[in-house]
Amino acid sequence: EEYAAKGLCVCPNFDSTARRFNPDGFDDGVAIYWKTSTLKARGPPDVWTYDMTGDAPAIRVKLQHNSGSPLDVMTLHLPSSPGKELRRQLNLWQLHELLGVSLADGPPL
Repeated sequence: EEYAAKGLCVCPNFDSTARRFNPDGFDDGVAIYWKTSTLKARGPPDVWTYDMTGDAPAIRVKLQHNSGSPLDVMTLHLPSSPGKELRRQLNLWQLHELLGVSLADGPPL
């Protein structure tokens, strides 16, 4: 929440490739940042881990514009090789379930 007040939310990839190359360095992962003079956080961020291995990060930040309009922003880390397309699709379904969105009647509008 301290970082959210400064306009930043970060979640590392829990099986970080960057850490394997440089154990003393930074992890790769996901981040959301925003202009605090225009947008304010409406509470703490939602953070999830997902994927078959349970180590991929996702963050959702609920923001409010100075005009009063709400804005939800989400970012996630998907597997990244051409042979992992099915796994990426499964990850997206899993994230929909975590968010409580039913895809039984088609994609959300």
